[in-house]
Amino acid sequence: MLFAMMDFKAKLVSVKELTHDVRMYMFERPAGFSFKPGQFVMLQVEEVARAYSIASSPLELENFVLIVKLIEGGRGSEYLRAAKAQDEISFKGPFGHFYLDEDSERDVVLIGTGTGLAPLYSILQYLLESGSEREIKLFFGVRHEEDVFLREEFEDLSQKHENFSFKIILSRPKSGEKGYVTDLIKEENIENSEAYICGGKAMVDDVKEFFTQKGISPEHIKHEVY
Repeated sequence: MLFAMMDFKAKLVSVKELTHDVRMYMFERPAGFSFKPGQFVMLQVEEVARAYSIASSPLELENFVLIVKLIEGGRGSEYLRAAKAQDEISFKGPFGHFYLDEDSERDVVLIGTGTGLAPLYSILQYLLESGSEREIKLFFGVRHEEDVFLREEFEDLSQKHENFSFKIILSRPKSGEKGYVTDLIKEENIENSEAYICGGKAMVDDVKEFFTQKGISPEHIKHEVY
């Protein structure tokens, strides 16, 4: 069952710089706002709306978090770039059919590139916080080393939870291993898995095709294109 969409204002609590162009925005979670892990909200900027995935767990009741890539000249990006703590910002939500299947017992494979990681991070946190025993694997791809974010958080979670592991790969490294998330998953046993894929269209299409060729049915391949 999906939660009802609502119009609401949320007070900005803090802004954290994750990379040179990616920021984490934490907002107070208003009363009555509920969502499923993986869903998104629409930021209202005058007559324009911009979609941003929620990057926090629904079990975090005090706040919710957005992870945003700031695009030079982008309407939503420039609005958020100028936002300050205590500002009240207008949203609508939640939206989206890309969310965790809580009834499934299959292993979970999370595949994301860039800020496509945001909804996957929500799914990951929810699974671990709720005590799920499903095996969870995260594959995260970016271009350069300086584009990587949340590595320390993933390392901490992998040490605390035996059922979680992750791999990060760079498509344009200065040195070392070069590749794409599609290269990482080819090494994995995914027979009893369901996939949650979020990123650029080419990557999403490639990963969907890989899972399909491995005999994973479409109902277990969930995707969101950025």
